[in-house]
Amino acid sequence: MQCGDWIKVTLPDRRVFGYVNGIIDKYVYVRKVKVIYLHNLETVNIYENNQSAYLLDDVKLWGNSLLSNDYTELINIAIDRKDEAWFHELAGRLIGNG
Repeated sequence: MQCGDWIKVTLPDRRVFGYVNGIIDKYVYVRKVKVIYLHNLETVNIYENNQSAYLLDDVKLWGNSLLSNDYTELINIAIDRKDEAWFHELAGRLIGNG
């Protein structure tokens, strides 16, 4: 795992999507992009650079082995951020994985 990698953090009450901003000891500093609160299925889109630290064990890479469900989540983030180029890149990958 390194700076710039896209990650997913799954906690008991929420899922956090973002990218690695730094790693110090056993903590990963993440710039959050989207948070889904599981208790009420509320989704919070984060447009400012909001950083949080998570334990390394809770952070998972979104690497080349993404599942269709992961691509769907990333596509939703691209739509929320109005990032058309990223949307098309992800949609192409999803179709290629189909």
